[in-house]
Amino acid sequence: MSGNQSEILEEHYARGDAVAGVKNALAEIGKAEGALKPEELSSIDQFHVRSLLATKDLAAAAEPQLDMEILDIGSGLGGAARYLASAFGCRVTGIDLMQSYCDAATMLTERCGLDQRISFRQGDALALPFPDARFDQVWTQHVSMNIADKAKLYGEMRRVLRPNGKLAIYDPVRSGNEPLRYPVPWARDERTSFVPTESELKQYLQDAGFTVLSWEDKTKVALQWFEEMEKKWAGTKPSPLGIHVLIGPDIRPMSANLRTNLREGRAKLIQAVCKAI
Repeated sequence: MSGNQSEILEEHYARGDAVAGVKNALAEIGKAEGALKPEELSSIDQFHVRSLLATKDLAAAAEPQLDMEILDIGSGLGGAARYLASAFGCRVTGIDLMQSYCDAATMLTERCGLDQRISFRQGDALALPFPDARFDQVWTQHVSMNIADKAKLYGEMRRVLRPNGKLAIYDPVRSGNEPLRYPVPWARDERTSFVPTESELKQYLQDAGFTVLSWEDKTKVALQWFEEMEKKWAGTKPSPLGIHVLIGPDIRPMSANLRTNLREGRAKLIQAVCKAI
């Protein structure tokens, strides 16, 4: 990833001190101290369409098992990692480009009492700091859209997977002939948005050494979720503990644009599980 792109992403995702922002938000809801439950954090640590529901769906498809070693690429504040550790007893390593996100994820994980099973480190998905065949599964949700070099990205995922290991993906793809409307939750413009078509994504995966085990279009259920959220949010102020803590107050119009892209057929949401061959 180029230095300029990294700087734009830093500006987009880390508009302030993530640890301080999360702590302040927790204090506003009366959770400044004490133990937390992973499910209490889903409004801020599940940074993808359908939130925790999507994470549960992807886990059901990927079938993680007790003590599996899982790498969560683009782990953010650690929501998926904590779900996999608490629900399935997995050992999860999260990697994210933003050091502030890793720090906030570590803080939240400690407060959830899951730090013996989960760790986070700053790193680049195009140069994963792990040896070959290190993990049983690789997990990624709404991350690849910010990465231009898809061949390198999926090649690195394949490299760190053990033979027959699984790759679990939940990502947008482009569809139709019309360009995406911006801004969207992952990018304010096209400079850091690299969304492949469905056929391009399948080709990248095949070229990297994967075979598809399951492939589901989640667009319809995503639109239903957006409709429910729109009704819930209508005329209300955001909860103190929300994605706006990280992105800023324009997360709502960004989300509205993503919904429009899905509704107008400019984009789809794909959930896929692939096997390393």
